[in-house]
Amino acid sequence: MKRLIILTILSLMLFKLSFGLDAEVTSFHITLDLTTGVSSETISVTANNPYNESTNTLYVLLEDSPYRLEINDGTNRIMNFSSFVTNGVFTIKVYDVIPSNSSKVYNLVFLNDKVVRPIEDYYLMTYSFNSFYDDDDFSMIVKLPSGFGITQRDGGSVSPQPSHLYSDGQQIIIEWNERIEYGESGSYMVFFEKLTTPSVSFEGFVIVGFICFVAGFVLSQIMSRRKRKEIVAMTLTGDEKKVVDLVLKSKTILYQNDIEKGLDFSKPKLSKIIHFLETKSIIFVTPVGRKNKIELNKKMI
Repeated sequence: MKRLIILTILSLMLFKLSFGLDAEVTSFHITLDLTTGVSSETISVTANNPYNESTNTLYVLLEDSPYRLEINDGTNRIMNFSSFVTNGVFTIKVYDVIPSNSSKVYNLVFLNDKVVRPIEDYYLMTYSFNSFYDDDDFSMIVKLPSGFGITQRDGGSVSPQPSHLYSDGQQIIIEWNERIEYGESGSYMVFFEKLTTPSVSFEGFVIVGFICFVAGFVLSQIMSRRKRKEIVAMTLTGDEKKVVDLVLKSKTILYQNDIEKGLDFSKPKLSKIIHFLETKSIIFVTPVGRKNKIELNKKMI
C-alpha cells in the first residue's frame, strides 16, 4: 500500500509541474455521524498555500469513491471539483483560489453505508484507512446516534483507547487525536446499543420524585448542620468548648451556677464565656428568678 501511495504522489507531482502550483493538505479530520443504516461522513482538510502567489487547486486523496459527495468551505459555499483515479487511488481536485501565504478549510461530506453493521442486540462500527499524508494534526471523531450508548462487554467496547469521550447532551462522542504518517494504517472500532428507558407510570414518577426531593432536603439539612457544627467547633477556645460540651451532655436543665461548679470556673470567667456564646447564638440565656438558665441553640449545634 505504501508503494501505491508513493506512485500516486509522484504522478501528482508530475501533474503539478505541468499545470502549476496547488495548495497542500496540512490537517486531516474525519467525523462519522452514525446511524444504524447509512451514516454521514465528513472529512475536513486544511489547505495551506505556502507560496508567494495564489493557488487555484487542491488535491485530496481517498481510498474509495465517496457516495453523493459534496464539498463546501465551511460557509455553505459549495465548491466545484472533479475526480479521477490514479493507480487505484480516488483523487479529488478542488477548484478555488487561495491567496498567497494563507490557508482555507474544506469539508468533504458524503454518505457511508459500510461502517455500521448489526451484531445480535448491538451494533458494531468499524473504520479503517491508509494515510496519504504526513500530518501532526489528525483526528477521528465518532458520534453515536441519539439515544444510543457504548456497549459494556468483555474485551473492550472502544478501540483504540480514545483521547476524549464525552456527550453534547444528545449524542455520545468518541474522539482520537494522533499523528499520522505516509502509508500508515488506522483502524477504529466501537460497539454500541440502543439505551432502554424503563416504563414508569405518571403516579410512580411523582412518588419517586417526591421521595427523592424529601431525601435530598433531609440530607442537605443534615450536611448543613454538620458543617455548622464543624465551623462552631473551629472557632471556640478550649474553655468555651468545655461549656458547650457540658450543656450538650446534660440530661437536665442547667443553670449558670451549675456550670460554674461543674467546671470549677470563677464567676467572672464564666460570665465572660456565657456572654460570648450568647452573642454568637450558640446558647440561649433565660433569666429564671435570680438564676440564668442555659440552653444550646440546636440550629447551631
